[in-house]
Amino acid sequence: AIQRLAMEANAKRVELRPLVENDPTLAAMLTAEEIARCFSIEPHVAHVEAIFARVFGVAGRAGP
Repeated sequence: AIQRLAMEANAKRVELRPLVENDPTLAAMLTAEEIARCFSIEPHVAHVEAIFARVFGVAGRAGP
C-alpha cells in the first residue's frame, strides 16, 4: 500500500502524508497516532544539539 501511495504522490506531485492518512487499507492497520509518528522528524533530529557541540565545540550546548 505504501509503495502504491508513494508512486501516486510522486506522479501527482502531492504530499504523501494525506494519501496515507486517507487510505482505508492503512487506516485498518494503523492508528492516526501511529501514522503521525511515521512522519515525525523528531527521532532524526533528537541529538542534533549534542552532535553540533561535538563537531563545532559550541559552548553551552549539550555534549556527551
